Amino acid sequence: MGYKGLEASIHHNFGLQIPVKGWLEKDSNMNDQDITEKIHSAATASYKAKGNSLGPVMRDFEKQILLQIIDNAWKDHLGSVDYLRQGIGLRGYGSRNPKLEFRRESFGLFEELLENIRIEATRFLARVEIELDAPEELERIQKLGRKKTVEHQNSESAFTAEEVESSTQQQNPNQPEQGNRRLRRYEAKMARKGNKK
Repeated sequence: MGYKGLEASIHHNFGLQIPVKGWLEKDSNMNDQDITEKIHSAATASYKAKGNSLGPVMRDFEKQILLQIIDNAWKDHLGSVDYLRQGIGLRGYGSRNPKLEFRRESFGLFEELLENIRIEATRFLARVEIELDAPEELERIQKLGRKKTVEHQNSESAFTAEEVESSTQQQNPNQPEQGNRRLRRYEAKMARKGNKK
């Protein structure tokens, strides 16, 4: 790939205008590793500047975007695995073990899933531009983020949750006790089996 293709790829993936041609004109002895390191440092610096300008809001945004990307990629992956599962029986006609073929191909699909998540997350987070109407809004969001952190630090322990639960049961004695439905079904089933013997 020539430097024009590399510059276009960098712009497509990271949204950056990096003068690879200028670097090569200044230093004709640059090798692939030097160019890769310069591109990496430029992309990292750009992303850090974006993150520092927004503060903790950027971390929340990253989490939300990553969850969406993982969720969509996982849905696509499950569809691909289901499609593979439906057609894997035909491999038996080709004198291949369908179980081994399914294991091999599903592992390849999983590696493809991980690579797609990395590429999409990097591309989206590098290219995204978050616009706030006013600097006051950013300060308000940052203060709100700090308040939430403080509230979480002062949260009640698990022991106080039991006290709250017992007090609510005392307030509503007519309500049946809410518990794990599966556990209650299992206990009833075992009691019926015990009564039959």
